[in-house]
Amino acid sequence: MKKVSYILFFVKLSLFAQPVVWNENEVYSVGNLVVKGTSSYIAIQTNINVQPPNTSYWVDLATAAAGMEVPSEPIPPTIPIPLPPRQPDPSGLSIWDSANPLLDGWKEISWFGSYFESSENWLFHQHFGWVYPSFYNETSTWLYSSDLGWFWTSPSAYPFIWQKDENSYSYVMISSTGGTKVYNYSTGNTNSLKTVSFGAIPSYYLPSVNYHQGELVRKSGATYFAFTNSKGQDPEHSSPYWISLSNDFPSDPVPPLTQTDVNAALPTTTPEFFNLTIHSSVGGQVIMRVDSNTSSLSTSSISSSRVFEKDTSITITAVPTKGYLFTRWSGGTSGISVEKIILLNGNMNVTAHFERDLVDSDNDGINNYLESNVYFTSFDSNDTDSDGFSDSFEVEVGTNPLVSDSQLVDYISKNPTEFSLVEKTKYDQAMNAYPAQDTHSTPYTSEWFYLPNRGWMWTNNSTFPYFFDQNTSDWLHFENGNTKPTFYEYKTKQWIQIE
Repeated sequence: MKKVSYILFFVKLSLFAQPVVWNENEVYSVGNLVVKGTSSYIAIQTNINVQPPNTSYWVDLATAAAGMEVPSEPIPPTIPIPLPPRQPDPSGLSIWDSANPLLDGWKEISWFGSYFESSENWLFHQHFGWVYPSFYNETSTWLYSSDLGWFWTSPSAYPFIWQKDENSYSYVMISSTGGTKVYNYSTGNTNSLKTVSFGAIPSYYLPSVNYHQGELVRKSGATYFAFTNSKGQDPEHSSPYWISLSNDFPSDPVPPLTQTDVNAALPTTTPEFFNLTIHSSVGGQVIMRVDSNTSSLSTSSISSSRVFEKDTSITITAVPTKGYLFTRWSGGTSGISVEKIILLNGNMNVTAHFERDLVDSDNDGINNYLESNVYFTSFDSNDTDSDGFSDSFEVEVGTNPLVSDSQLVDYISKNPTEFSLVEKTKYDQAMNAYPAQDTHSTPYTSEWFYLPNRGWMWTNNSTFPYFFDQNTSDWLHFENGNTKPTFYEYKTKQWIQIE
């Protein structure tokens, strides 16, 4: 199970990456998508250039995607919606007169669904929960819900509803597993209603079933609402666990709805709505702003679509990810300015294009893209860890440019003999102490030679007066002008004579 979750994580992560053709000269990171032949692969290791399909480094997209669940939630369609009537029908005819009786007090309107009518004119609807009807006629109705406020609908409009408080249309989406969701075309928000999903009518009570808070059951001609989790508690006799739906209607007052409100709320013309679909290449996202509201409309290569009323003014702004640059717009608008204002008067597709930032802002030999997305160093400083070594030097020699090496350098500087090193000042002193040498002097022999009291030694014309001493595995320096051969022994830092 852990392996499946692990694979699905990379599938979802990879959806924010632009697929590219496999290139043996490229280095790939976790979540990168590559195409090789007819297959696509997702990288599951960092900084790799191993050829897929090596399963230690790559996951086959088709195999991983097979474990992902396809969304079951309905998608709101584009509209226009039929024009609602401006006032109730004075004839007194009611849309509720068309309801067909079911069982135990439940009724059903073919286009709207089933409902239970309480003694106080509240209706418990299978998708909306408690609603209060008003200003209804033969062809339409207004309803109040604590989740939606006052809303209007009709057989020709539903599943579209007109929300008075939002002053716009919404779309009702019904899911057998996800309950009821309402998408508002003005705000672009989707709200989940606090209702429990069931069929046309609640099921009959069974003592063996575990019931959860909020569930409905029928028994002996009545409907009951689960006040808390229960099993085996008879709804007819277990008041702490069950409440009769006839007596469970909301106690909060219903906001008034007058004829003036109704006339003012309904639009005078049929609205027109259009889709704005935003795409963006890898390396950035698009921020959308309508009036004072700001929201992220698109990220990476995932397309995002929103529905707006005709002639809505929308500001879109391209925001590159660190290490990338915005280059241009294409589709319904064009240009290189990061911000554009769109007056939507038809369906529109817009794409924001980004590219890698190959500038080296801090002149350390590594471009901004690599610093931000491969090495994660700063392109505002050529020495991210402030240890005296540039980022490019540390990358070249294989040390970590994010971890300071200053403590190690200080320790070596203070303890050079532990690493067979000589302090530069002492080296300079030793070199300056040597008497001037005859630049034309040459050794009496060249290459390797053997001294009985010393062992093997080596020099040549270009190296002399320096000798490599096999006895100490270190260098000696020969000094002219002495009666006996005199050498400076680097290993012991002493002058010696060899006879």
